[in-house]
Amino acid sequence: MTNLQETVKVGDKVRSFDFDSHEVEGIDACYVEGVVESIEGHPMGGGGEYVKFLITKKIFSGKEITETLGKFNWVPQNGQENWNGKLTNHIEKIG
Repeated sequence: MTNLQETVKVGDKVRSFDFDSHEVEGIDACYVEGVVESIEGHPMGGGGEYVKFLITKKIFSGKEITETLGKFNWVPQNGQENWNGKLTNHIEKIG
């Protein structure tokens, strides 16, 4: 796994990986991209900092998906402890 561990900020273009694989091509590629609009709590609660952005690109199992383009996505900011005690590390700055 890539060692990302960089937090992102408002205005950053980001790629958020859905799983531990950080592949950008092939069947293991699973991610969404967008420009960060805010860092806030998740709308469903639960605590922690979430990166909020509109989806501009979505890849699932290596294929581009268009159904959720333009919808908001919330993902945990890197470096937060998740439910099993590991640190979140699924977002990378790409622009």
